[in-house]
Amino acid sequence: MSGKIAAVMSLQFPDTISGLILVAPSPLTPQPMTVQLYLQQKEWTGSSEEAKAFVEGACSQPLKPALKELAIKDTLQADCEAFHKWADS
Repeated sequence: MSGKIAAVMSLQFPDTISGLILVAPSPLTPQPMTVQLYLQQKEWTGSSEEAKAFVEGACSQPLKPALKELAIKDTLQADCEAFHKWADS
């Protein structure tokens, strides 16, 4: 979601932000997802199992253990309501 926010901010403040490099952001359009993934987002509870599956599913290649652990920890800090609303937005 941060890539979308950064892109919008760069367009709103062109005098302040002269360039922007996005590394693996979500698309600026609604996230393409299956009905099953949509329902998982809507029912997100913030469990460790969900966070691990989310991180593993979001990466095209396995992460090194320390980076994977950090990504899972970061995901666990997300507000569950953000996951629910993101599915609809």
